[in-house]
Amino acid sequence: MNDFPTLFFYSDWSLLAVRLILAVVLIRHGWSKIKDLRQTATNFSGMGFRPGSFWGTIAAFLEFFGGIAVALGVWVSPIAFLFGGEMLVVILWKLFKWKKPFSECEFELALLGLCFVLLAFGAGYYGLGAGYL
Repeated sequence: MNDFPTLFFYSDWSLLAVRLILAVVLIRHGWSKIKDLRQTATNFSGMGFRPGSFWGTIAAFLEFFGGIAVALGVWVSPIAFLFGGEMLVVILWKLFKWKKPFSECEFELALLGLCFVLLAFGAGYYGLGAGYL
């Protein structure tokens, strides 16, 4: 028998931590995009996402407002799905379009992992949606 205590009893606290970590990253990255949508559109066009104004605006709103929603614990699963999709596109873009080494995708891969956790378990007890929104 393993006498080491499991985190099962702390799973809702763990989900809160995952939510808040992901939310901080989302809000931080979203804020830099949303405060200058024109520059964001230019950046996205330069990366090959056309039309840049469409994709840049989508990313800015998803990250900023999605981050706020994730922090509050509402619509966590749909936002985690969308943001996880965004991270998957970024990873594939870096690897296959820009020919970057895998080591340059570690941050996006970690965020994708957080999204999978929230997709699998939802917001947890400590959220406004209480796991149902």
